[in-house]
Amino acid sequence: MESVYLSRSESGGFNLSLMNVLSVALAAAISIAALQPTPVDKSNIVPLFQRFGYGGDYSYEARRDSRGSRLYLYQWWGASLPNGGQLRGSGNGVLVIGGGRVIRRLERPARLAYLNDQEQFVAWTDDLKKGVTLRNGTHIDVAPLEGRFGVDWSGQYFFNANVRTHVTQIASIAEPRKILATSDLHPYAIFAGENRIYLCGWNGSSSVSICEIYALGPQGASLILRKSLQNAHEIRDIDVGSGRMLVVSASDILPVLRIVSLQGGQDMRVGVERAPFLFLEPGVLPLQLGTEALRSAEGAAGKPPDATAHALWSFPASRRAPHNLGGGRRYPPDELN
Repeated sequence: MESVYLSRSESGGFNLSLMNVLSVALAAAISIAALQPTPVDKSNIVPLFQRFGYGGDYSYEARRDSRGSRLYLYQWWGASLPNGGQLRGSGNGVLVIGGGRVIRRLERPARLAYLNDQEQFVAWTDDLKKGVTLRNGTHIDVAPLEGRFGVDWSGQYFFNANVRTHVTQIASIAEPRKILATSDLHPYAIFAGENRIYLCGWNGSSSVSICEIYALGPQGASLILRKSLQNAHEIRDIDVGSGRMLVVSASDILPVLRIVSLQGGQDMRVGVERAPFLFLEPGVLPLQLGTEALRSAEGAAGKPPDATAHALWSFPASRRAPHNLGGGRRYPPDELN
């Protein structure tokens, strides 16, 4: 193996050896690949809405792609008012945010709708009791009472759970009739990557979260690890590349966010979660909105500024943490009833 050394060049500078260059490049790649726990904070996002004409009331529902390079924000669905009108600001919009700017606005086909990494809707429904429609036209029946459904960030795998019978099925969007695995969890989220599926949920106590890890193979998915987390109300997100979990601890006052390693040995307190956190690449959300950032975002969005545009991001603290779309079913409780 070639040693790492620096040699002075004729011009007076330094030349890195090949091995050193490769080591630096590898370290940089690892650093770039690591996703960061990022608050989906209105102070970073609302200025984009206001500046570039994306009006409407975008709720606290937030999803991302599997790479952590895109954030999806969901507009409040068109709620009907007693006088027959619609709630101001509601609609079917989904904002795609990345690189510190609004990339585009999509229109979702139903109240609950999941995207894949290609920004295509792969599963949607207005009412879980009436089932879910998949992109290929397949209809999936969901238990009318205590039924749960969720899709992973990549839009490749889903769970379909009947909490009353303690049966949860895992399948792929591409082959929904082929059951990859079954579980007795009451799931609230599903994640996938690195040839693994991660099913998160409860089994008895809502203060103890369980993460089941399945290895994908030719015949299906086999359970390889079942990890229980005490004082964990919810596993908010998983960075499958680094094996880190964002865990929301059970609390009577404000939810506390922790980073827990799937391999054990790491449990770091992030602090009180005042805004929903997700694992994202650095720079997905703008930290500071300078003139150049605004100008580039406006050009990319292809929309003229609208002085009357507004966006709201206020919601009760008691409803923040458990109900963002996440990797599963955490939509607001009144959204699909």
